[in-house]
Amino acid sequence: MPWDSGTPVLVWFLFTLLLTLWLWFAPPARKLMAILAWLNYALIQLFFFLVVDWVVVLYYLRFLCIILVLALALRLWRELRRDPWLPGRNPWEYTNLVFSLILLAGLGYLNAQVLRSYDYKSYPEDPLLALFPLRHGMYVIANGGNGLDGWGMNNHVHGWFDGETPDDQHMAYGIDVFEMRIRGYLGKNLFPKTFQDYEGFMDIVYSPCMGVVAYVEDGHPDVPLYSPVDTHLGNYVIIQCVDFYVTLGGLRNGNILVKIGDRVTLQNEIGFIGNSAAPAIPHLHMHATVGGVTGQPVPMLHEGTFAVDQFAVRNKVFIP
Repeated sequence: MPWDSGTPVLVWFLFTLLLTLWLWFAPPARKLMAILAWLNYALIQLFFFLVVDWVVVLYYLRFLCIILVLALALRLWRELRRDPWLPGRNPWEYTNLVFSLILLAGLGYLNAQVLRSYDYKSYPEDPLLALFPLRHGMYVIANGGNGLDGWGMNNHVHGWFDGETPDDQHMAYGIDVFEMRIRGYLGKNLFPKTFQDYEGFMDIVYSPCMGVVAYVEDGHPDVPLYSPVDTHLGNYVIIQCVDFYVTLGGLRNGNILVKIGDRVTLQNEIGFIGNSAAPAIPHLHMHATVGGVTGQPVPMLHEGTFAVDQFAVRNKVFIP
């Protein structure tokens, strides 16, 4: 299932609908079993809450996961507060108990691996403190996090909802950024029909650090939505900022404003967001390395509304 489509949201909806109806109208007859069922339900919703790229459909849908978990807890408490705690002598109830405990352990492990995507401090050196390269809107990280240690949040490495994104180790801390409207979707309406209708199209991209332009690639055309592209990065610029190489991809064809050898500051405009990169939705790709353009991946920290050292992971919102 590609992370850049609405398919994971549809899977969540169908799975959650069936599971919620089952537990709502046919809850377990014992308190212990009800608690285990609710814990498993909560861990399933946590997984979807973290991993699904909600903004492709509607960003605020993700909070329905939390509402459903709380509503089901209240429902089970009201229905079962006078029921016995432990299973009876029916072997089937003990089989269900064992299965619930195994499922709980498996879901706990799965979510623990997903949460490792939030860890950047395991990186042995200093991360790159980079100014957020987009500054005129509300932005959401569609793809990002620690892809080396975590699962399912960064599709460059260890992703589940893979589309055309390659398994490139040097992009393991890379991010893909969409501009989002305050209403929680990406375009002028809920489902944009052309790439020109996306909020981020032609948004100005600024240099995230002070350095020298090391490489520029232009000439890849903007393509229709969800079309195949001939390169993952599309049109892109690489800036050498002391020891770091910062790549900015997905730029508009013929609109890159710098050339090799230019010195750039934090106020320099690099180009504009286009639709030349995979996936073919207007977005900005960014990753950093040391030791060369395809060297060791480096985590990036950005400024945002509440802090200047925020690590970008999937579904995180930035308001520069």
